[in-house]
Amino acid sequence: MRSSLSELRSRPSSSAYWLLAGLAFSLLLPSTAVVERYFGLGGVLAYLIAALLLLLLAALYFYPAIWSFIREKWIPWLAALTLVLIVAAIALIYPQAHSGRFGGGSDGDDALNIAASAILHGEHPYRQLTYLDNPISPLPGAVLLSIPFVVIGAIAYQSAFWLAVFSWTSGHLLRDKRQALLLLWTILLLSPVVLRSLAVGSDYVANTIYVLVFSLWVISAYSEPAPAWQKLLSAVLLGIGLSSRANFLLIAPLLFTTLRSKAGWNEAFKASTVAALSFLVVTLPVYISDPDAFSPLHTINEVGKFSDVLPAAGLIIPLLAGLVAIVLALREDGSINRFLGHAAISQAVPVLCGIALTSIQAGKITFYFAGFGVFFLFFGALASWPGLWRLDVGAEPSAQTSSPTTRATRAR
Repeated sequence: MRSSLSELRSRPSSSAYWLLAGLAFSLLLPSTAVVERYFGLGGVLAYLIAALLLLLLAALYFYPAIWSFIREKWIPWLAALTLVLIVAAIALIYPQAHSGRFGGGSDGDDALNIAASAILHGEHPYRQLTYLDNPISPLPGAVLLSIPFVVIGAIAYQSAFWLAVFSWTSGHLLRDKRQALLLLWTILLLSPVVLRSLAVGSDYVANTIYVLVFSLWVISAYSEPAPAWQKLLSAVLLGIGLSSRANFLLIAPLLFTTLRSKAGWNEAFKASTVAALSFLVVTLPVYISDPDAFSPLHTINEVGKFSDVLPAAGLIIPLLAGLVAIVLALREDGSINRFLGHAAISQAVPVLCGIALTSIQAGKITFYFAGFGVFFLFFGALASWPGLWRLDVGAEPSAQTSSPTTRATRAR
């Protein structure tokens, strides 16, 4: 039975509110770091109030109307226009961000350029510093995946490419390209941290998206009939992706138990073994060749800076995050939404600890550490999106007008 739009507005389900809360947390908390940097805590409060109100209005009014208005034939053009605008914005803002006029840029792009160029010349990737005199922090997998962009001189556009992949993957998972576009537009509109990452050439967005995409590909390849080469390639790419940032290793137990639920112990073991071997093949040789120069180790100890507030913080916080990931892994039931949500939680634990301890150190509330929330933003946003709105209300009958809840169920 199809409800009227007025009925939908007057009787929102409790689950919809929980999904809205999850979406708000994923989109807004990471951006508080950027907002505080430029507008202070007052700006953070105003941003949170305005963004929450906008999300609520969108859930009740805007999204159903926009979804119904968009025609199927418009989608490729709207997607292409969105990508063009992202690329144009990077081309315009990226040079300005690095000019120092707006508080300086990031040396994340420089780190990848240096490391990837060193590998291409047969040299060790971690023996140089960036132009800000910082050590190179991405693990070898991130360096390898950046090489195509370094070769063509377009490292600043790496995240734009992976945003397009994220949108395509979302459309496939949700079985509705209109929802995927709405999700992408929402992220770009309400998450300034993503826009800043694009502007300064940071690789956090790219890191997160390719780990998410490779994880979903592995789940699909090993739980459904697929050629052997596809299973092998998906697991190999996942291992390379996990070798981008150490925090993504928290996803490994979640992925294993999801595969176990969907495909059985044998397939879960095969996929995990290939991914683990891929991770080791990419990472260990670089480390062994010069352990002292392996600068990504300093980022693994990022939380160690809180030892004055929490003794052994560099050990306690990773152990806590790992314990949370294992507990969540035991609750996996093969649901894609559950996997994405649990992955977001596992990535959020170190960030929340960092926010709390940074605030204690500063003697006031500060969201400096929230910027690392990019690592859970896309997992949480995609997990919270299906079933949040009955977007089929008032839409024309078509092959894709089944409710988001139904599509999410099919994706499990």
